[in-house]
Amino acid sequence: MVGRRDALALVGSALAGTVAGCSALSGGTDGGSDTTAPEPDSPSFDGPAWPSPGGGPRNRGQAAGGTGPEDGGRVAWTTTLSSLSMYGPTLAGNTLFHGDVGTLEAFAAADGSTRWSREPTQANTPTFHDGSVYAPSADDGLVAADAVSGDTTWRFGQSGAFAPTTTVADDTLYAVTRDGRVLALDPATREERWRTDAGSVNAIGVADGVVYARAGPGLAAFVDGEFEWRLDIPGGSDLPVVGDDNVYARDVAAGGTVYAVDRTSGERQWTYEGGGDSFAPSVAYADGRVAFAAGSTVAVLDAATGDPVWEKSTDGAGGVAVGGDTVYAALPDALAAFDAADGTQRWRASVGADTTVAGAGQPLVVGDRVYAPLGTTLAAIDPA
Repeated sequence: MVGRRDALALVGSALAGTVAGCSALSGGTDGGSDTTAPEPDSPSFDGPAWPSPGGGPRNRGQAAGGTGPEDGGRVAWTTTLSSLSMYGPTLAGNTLFHGDVGTLEAFAAADGSTRWSREPTQANTPTFHDGSVYAPSADDGLVAADAVSGDTTWRFGQSGAFAPTTTVADDTLYAVTRDGRVLALDPATREERWRTDAGSVNAIGVADGVVYARAGPGLAAFVDGEFEWRLDIPGGSDLPVVGDDNVYARDVAAGGTVYAVDRTSGERQWTYEGGGDSFAPSVAYADGRVAFAAGSTVAVLDAATGDPVWEKSTDGAGGVAVGGDTVYAALPDALAAFDAADGTQRWRASVGADTTVAGAGQPLVVGDRVYAPLGTTLAAIDPA
């Protein structure tokens, strides 16, 4: 598989220029399966959601409203994405939203048909909140698009001023500017609540009012726009994954290295050296366990110590997510499901997509379905 640095080049200069075990791995939201979607021409945004990169502001990659197809998977449908994006799509109710450097588009979850498509955008992955889709635009700053039609409802800031990552937590919209600042906005009024000083920020995670940010070659924390702590990580950190006690980040230069950092003090707790490079988010968290997939390794780690619960050798592992007792990992041309307790491969669904050039994104586990972005192919995988 092409390394992260090569894959990043494929998403265009907008990304390259950003400064900015067991039952313990259980699903995040109770309520059972919800994959019986309304008809494709009837958008509905109720039910379990994967509203932003990582599945929510904490970026945990944890199942919503179910566990996914634990005992066997089959491809229900595939559709072609406009191009590669950093983290894959998001989902609300029966609609998927995908963004890249060029196009923002919506698909029906029932069959993958296109609901609408608009240009231009600079979104890695759009964020859904309260009927709107938020995405940076090359022409209009930060844009809120109506989730039903794709039409712009409001815009904020100058053209090209925002980096590709947004998220919403506690009715606050967080965005990152091209000069490396984090902005907190009221999504209803567009009122700016605060902004940080420039700090080379890119990807962010939010929990309990604290913003954890990929900041230059490291990880930083901010509260109400004020700097709390910073830890240098060689090569820079990946999308911060906020656990109960620690925040977890992957070294993007040494793709198999994961760092656990105390959320309060910013002190490093442990380091895990895994198996290689990955374009997609390759760290997920659920109930005291960390799932990891990159390059030649798929593993589950103890979140407090970093000790492996199990490790499996594989080829070209990419994005990872968890649901119930299952770890879902994107592999070349397929999605694989591993038993969270011992690493046994439960099933593998071949998709027929070429990820050797484009790489794979993070799977979305919603209800009893998994959505797998493999290169520019998006596959919906149901229970067999």
